[in-house]
Amino acid sequence: MRRFIGRKSERSDLERAVRNRDVRWITGPAGIGKTQLVRECLAGKNTIELDGAWMTKQVDAVECFSQLLGSHPTGTTSFELARWLAAGLPRLASERGVPVDALVVDDFHLMDRGLATVFLRVLTGLELRHAVILLSQEAWSEPGFLSNRVRQVRLWELSEEEVGELCASHGAGTSDLPREVVGHPLLMRLFFEQGVASTQEWMDELVRSLVEFRPVLKMLCLVETPLQLQWVREHCTFEILEKLAKSGAWQEGRPLLTPLRERLFRILEESGERPALESRLLAFLMAREQLSGRDLASAIQIAERAGARDVFPTLIAKCKSSGQLALLQPALLKMLRRSELSAAEKLGAYRALTEHLRIHELEDLLAIHDTLIGSDEEEDRRLAQVCFLRAVFMSGLKAPPPITEQYWRDILEARNLPHVVKEQVVHLWAFRKIHLGPMDTGSRDRMLELLREMGAPDRGCHGLALLYEAVNSCWQFRINDAIPKLEQSRSAFEQAGMIMHSEWSTRYLLVLYYLKNRDDQVKAMLDRIEQSPHGNVHREFWVQFFKTAVAWSQGNYVPLLSQCPSTTAGIARNALAALPGPYFRDFFPYCFLAIRQRDLLKPPDVRLVDLLTEALARLHLFVPLTLSAVVLAQHCLLFEDKESFAKVKSSLLCANPVAAMHAALLSSFEQLESTGADCNDLIALLERATLVTERLTTPYYVVLAVRHASRNGLGNQSLSDYLSRSTPLKELCGLPRFVVDACIASLKGDDKELAAIPLPLRNLIQGRLDSHGPEAGASFDATVAETKRHIDDNWFDELNLAELALKHGVSRFSLTRRFKAKLGVSPKQYQQRQKIEHAKLKLIETDWDVTAISYECGFCDAPQFARMFKRITGLTPSQFRNTWGARDSRRSV
Repeated sequence: MRRFIGRKSERSDLERAVRNRDVRWITGPAGIGKTQLVRECLAGKNTIELDGAWMTKQVDAVECFSQLLGSHPTGTTSFELARWLAAGLPRLASERGVPVDALVVDDFHLMDRGLATVFLRVLTGLELRHAVILLSQEAWSEPGFLSNRVRQVRLWELSEEEVGELCASHGAGTSDLPREVVGHPLLMRLFFEQGVASTQEWMDELVRSLVEFRPVLKMLCLVETPLQLQWVREHCTFEILEKLAKSGAWQEGRPLLTPLRERLFRILEESGERPALESRLLAFLMAREQLSGRDLASAIQIAERAGARDVFPTLIAKCKSSGQLALLQPALLKMLRRSELSAAEKLGAYRALTEHLRIHELEDLLAIHDTLIGSDEEEDRRLAQVCFLRAVFMSGLKAPPPITEQYWRDILEARNLPHVVKEQVVHLWAFRKIHLGPMDTGSRDRMLELLREMGAPDRGCHGLALLYEAVNSCWQFRINDAIPKLEQSRSAFEQAGMIMHSEWSTRYLLVLYYLKNRDDQVKAMLDRIEQSPHGNVHREFWVQFFKTAVAWSQGNYVPLLSQCPSTTAGIARNALAALPGPYFRDFFPYCFLAIRQRDLLKPPDVRLVDLLTEALARLHLFVPLTLSAVVLAQHCLLFEDKESFAKVKSSLLCANPVAAMHAALLSSFEQLESTGADCNDLIALLERATLVTERLTTPYYVVLAVRHASRNGLGNQSLSDYLSRSTPLKELCGLPRFVVDACIASLKGDDKELAAIPLPLRNLIQGRLDSHGPEAGASFDATVAETKRHIDDNWFDELNLAELALKHGVSRFSLTRRFKAKLGVSPKQYQQRQKIEHAKLKLIETDWDVTAISYECGFCDAPQFARMFKRITGLTPSQFRNTWGARDSRRSV
């Protein structure tokens, strides 16, 4: 085969990388010749190949790496995956029969992004005994991945010189090439080697020439995973696959080329062969003890098309984790809504999932209810009632429709409904009662007796009794008493095999550990949830909220930004008469938005105030919502929006004991100005605020106290001493600790320390909402105020002064002159200072290198960033980090 890649420099670079056992990340558009270039460079060498097309989901990617490394990770957290890869990759070259020269990952951009990121980070720190070649159509934007260990080779279209070289090597002239193939390596290869000018023409010729291989090709077009490829190998010889590989129609270990696959699908449909072939594949998959996520999805789709409803219970047992049961949801919903199926079949499908039905969306459950509640079959009606009660619990509404009580009694009295379904309903009802308030002894005993009558294990009932006691302690604000009872409750549930109840105890424990500022236990609990093989708990809002809160406290805003809605226009009303929305889920994004808007230090959004006050009124006990509402109340108080503050405070007072405690504390801070409080009063308030030292709210109670001291000229020494020695405040780390340290620096009045505090936060602490905003005086130029606000909101983007000036009907020169007269700097200089303020936070809150921070904050390169930083602050970025960052050696960022 003649050489067709005319890339001398890239070829020599790759050959050098293989000799030096380096990592090369080759990127470029499809068809540019990346794969062929690597094959030519590695000809005659021993390689291991992985395909990103098999690894689009993490569970599949882990499975592929497990087969490669001969081991499995201990969990699914990033840390555990990184430790597993770091231990296994260096052994590849020594534990195989022949030495490995290179590991090649094709279509790297298709691999699950989370695991791909972990893989890259591992490669940056490993010294391997083999090269690693990654091929993808794109590179990640984070500059931290590229280093001396991981280098990027970018392939562009061929130059005219390279095209001429290729033509000469094949004895042809440039003028002989069709216009559409010039500069496109794949098409040029087809033209030179097979005399065709397009992939479509080549595909037509290929299908005609492979008639003898049609049976195998038809099987290959159904294959979606490495396991399914084994099915093909069991029905054909190695020689046939070898011939297909040489023809270019198929590559070892990869799916068929997409155009060929689509052509073969059409042939299968037209001939009517597809059902029989899929039936054989389903039988192969059903014979496996376990199935990965993609194999399970394939089996479900085939079974649904074939009407093989009886296989669903068997498929459930083959799941590697019950989190994969979400794949069954669409098929299950179709079954439950089909009128031609008997009630017994539907109930059997429902019963097969038992506890796992929590994967349903609330609307799905309501749709099943609406479809089945009018059925003539009693089983259908009972199933509809069960779905409705689950929807009621998931909605989180304090006041469900009256019909729910009737449904509950009907289900308990139904003779033909399995106990396992009744038990679920009673459990969910008990959890609902817990959320609404403390349970009296009589109600608790009746619930437990009812469960015992249904056959619930004694250990499980003991776990529920402990759970009720723990939640009652929480309602009485005795958190230290509640934690050990919850731990015992979870243990009892696990021993009884009551997974759903164990997960609920885990949720409550996560909340209490977080409220008590037990960082190690919060991290351990989040890791435990991430590794849990049961259900989708790690995807639930409770877990996402606390993961986001922990990331926020460490200075990582990415999870928070990804969860925030783009607007506060309001929630669409759900007009369902049976169970009118909005529900829990509808308010989730606004919890994150409350945190984000306070951090932006802008006036509170009235629409957000209305949304969260409605949520507190409609929904039962929900700690993330409570904390978000407290954050919003602090925001209103900091900006002295009395009307909004009164709305949020009144909602908190009626929500739950934790919310009421915060409402009373915030009222005390609101009354500081009228009572003439001194430093001793402020310290007493902070003592109350630190009863529960919580990251999101505690630091801003400190800001409120210090602001009052600064405004009223109080003696600051005693307050500063308290903040420095308070044990709960000293235990804070990351961003919360930075806010407290900023308050201490403000009280001391140390200019060097104050320079490290971002200007907006400094203004809040020192008692000014915005020293340069319209609030500073009526004489402030409205045009300048609007320009400043635009720069504050778009500090990262390029500043277009001409456009801003046109918007306000002034010249660019006039706008610049007025801006400088009011603020002392030009608009461009002000934007540069804003970038530096954001860079300061990154230097303090993260361990990113200076280059990464320079790009993150809108500078062209690190030298330009360093020059600008020193001009404005008098320090280099490294000196600034050492001076301020060293204050808290416990930073976990």
